[in-house]
Amino acid sequence: MALLNSADLLSAIAEKAPVATTEIDCPELGGSLRVREMTGTVRNRLEAAYAAIQEGKDGAVMDKVLVSLVSACVVDEADRPFITGDMAGKLVKNYPRVAFRIRDAVVKMSATSEEDAEELAESFG
Repeated sequence: MALLNSADLLSAIAEKAPVATTEIDCPELGGSLRVREMTGTVRNRLEAAYAAIQEGKDGAVMDKVLVSLVSACVVDEADRPFITGDMAGKLVKNYPRVAFRIRDAVVKMSATSEEDAEELAESFG
């Protein structure tokens, strides 16, 4: 693999990288949802929550991360998030199986290695 110089790097990051998406069946809701891989911000929140739990902090932080993940990763046909945090909280509360299916699909798409996938899955207990 070639070593990038500054011009190559600037050119590459000037363009938006492709985002992985998939559809997941949600019979509880009467259809399917399109989900995207995690953004860097959501992944950072997830990893920070995981670290906090490892240090003995309150595990309730994972509930907040799950709501954040759902609101950031459920997207419309143009790959834009459309669920507000409040809506995502209601989905997590009322349809936990759907929320966990979303989480699992997003974690699978967002992992860069098998070890990453295991760590991300473990972080959700």
